[in-house]
Amino acid sequence: MTYSYHRRKTDTFFRDFVIIFFMRVVAGKYGGRPLKTLAGKTTRPTTDKVKGAVFNMIGPYFDGGRVLDLYAGSGSLAIEAISRGMASAILVEKDRRAQAIINQNLKMTREEERFELLKMEANQSLERITGHFDLVLLDPPYAKEQIVTDIEKDISFKGDEKLIRQVIGILLDNAIKYAREKSDINVKLTKQNKKIVFTVENEADNLEIKNYNILFERFYRADSSRNSKTGGYGIGLSIAQSIVLKHKGKISADSFDGERIVFTVKL
Repeated sequence: MTYSYHRRKTDTFFRDFVIIFFMRVVAGKYGGRPLKTLAGKTTRPTTDKVKGAVFNMIGPYFDGGRVLDLYAGSGSLAIEAISRGMASAILVEKDRRAQAIINQNLKMTREEERFELLKMEANQSLERITGHFDLVLLDPPYAKEQIVTDIEKDISFKGDEKLIRQVIGILLDNAIKYAREKSDINVKLTKQNKKIVFTVENEADNLEIKNYNILFERFYRADSSRNSKTGGYGIGLSIAQSIVLKHKGKISADSFDGERIVFTVKL
């Protein structure tokens, strides 16, 4: 499997870089099918990891029903609901570019009759929508952290696509979870001495860790007060380390000023 990347200057969200790999229908009859998305601040799609977790909690599968997606964005959540058994969906989206993306994604399902797209503000749609809904999805766009990418051109790597996707997702989810609000998250991909180097760097509070490699231990919690809110590092970084080692690579974490933490993967 070969990855090809193209340089971008500054992207406001990590999806502009990794959505190529991540946006898909997670499960159900459309499971595995790719989804298109819109770059920029107008929409911010839910990652596959989060989407899968949410539907596993509320479903994971349904026996009919009607779903309302008030901030549809790419249409990903409504499509996931129909894929898992909901009978019909109403999607609400005000942005014209996002509406075009939704229409493309609906065509992918080959069951466009199951979906209705309302091209208007969410509040406006509530004055027009009638009837009962079995599931209501509210995932409005938001902008806290800015993702800055520096991606070297024409880098390729042979490996397990699914596992490499998982590593990238874990590191980015971790950065978004712990980044200081309204700070930059820097994502960089380069080739150094025949090695592919992928780094994720973010500002964070309470970086009072002497040995950052301890972060890769399962269920390690760096700060009890912070992790009571976020749920801790869990096993994600440990899984990332196992995958990288399986590919005969190295993964490390460090902080050079006590204000920023850097995760580095070398393959």
